[in-house]
Amino acid sequence: MRKKPEIKTCPFSNVIFTPKRNNQVFATSKDRIAYHNEKNNIIRNKISEVNKQLLKYYKILDSLLEDYQYAYVHKQYLKKVGFSFKLFTYYSEYKGNVIYGIYDIKLMKHHDENYYYIKRI
Repeated sequence: MRKKPEIKTCPFSNVIFTPKRNNQVFATSKDRIAYHNEKNNIIRNKISEVNKQLLKYYKILDSLLEDYQYAYVHKQYLKKVGFSFKLFTYYSEYKGNVIYGIYDIKLMKHHDENYYYIKRI
């Protein structure tokens, strides 16, 4: 004996519908896509400010490296061009030194505390 089809409510449009499959959640594929786009846009908007800052810092370091594999730069110069030491994509330790990274560029304090060693990975 067949089960009577259950009636569901779409979580996006609040439309009452009879599902064509037993795992159908949304009334239409447009509702499903719109629901997930809305959900992901909320997340994208939250992280967009952080990504803007990271991109700014990356461009600064990238311009200092130009075509070179590594460079040494003074801490005050970095601050002057707008670089901040508060936001990085990762950090690690190597021989007791902390290495900060923004995407594929790493930044490490030089022996002279006022200079930083910048290297592309």
